[in-house]
Amino acid sequence: MKRRRTPSEKKELAYEKDHILRVEYHNTFRRSWPRKKARVNRKDRRKTHQYLERLLPNDAEQARLEATATPYILDDAQKWPGSVISLREHLAEKRRRIAQFTGHNYFRKAYAKEAHYEAFYRFIQQLLKDTSEYAYSVSRVLDELLTPAEELDQPRYSMQHQLRRKWLLQFFHDAPELYPAVQQWIAQCKERHGTDESS
Repeated sequence: MKRRRTPSEKKELAYEKDHILRVEYHNTFRRSWPRKKARVNRKDRRKTHQYLERLLPNDAEQARLEATATPYILDDAQKWPGSVISLREHLAEKRRRIAQFTGHNYFRKAYAKEAHYEAFYRFIQQLLKDTSEYAYSVSRVLDELLTPAEELDQPRYSMQHQLRRKWLLQFFHDAPELYPAVQQWIAQCKERHGTDESS
């Protein structure tokens, strides 16, 4: 009798086995993909039969000798790269987009203490209590912005990176007590979730 999976095991299995379609017309794709696959398989069967028919007759010795030296390649039905991703990849990408959107909402205007200090202070305080996957995504954004461009693994000298870094440093100038706490929180997120996005 098969062992019953725990909820955490079911969740982990769903992350790996469930997939998300990233195509424009989901229903059309679900109908057309089996037909496409069947068409390719029929073509492969025809090619295989034709190939074997040339080798089976007794007087086809020369064809058999040539066949051993000639690779026989079948067609393969393939989806467009990136059109189907695992649930884990989909959720990680969704968290990245949310983190970037959150940052964009704060950084789209130049830092002004009267307009931004209180709201961003509350946002940071909430983050310091959070160790979820979303928090990890935000921690990566903050870590990248707090690191000078020349020290990044993939340096970003874009104007956007410079402006957002300047925005953050101005905020921490007004709230110096938060800076070490944020650095410690970033380190904890890295330790908890690892350094790659697949964790």
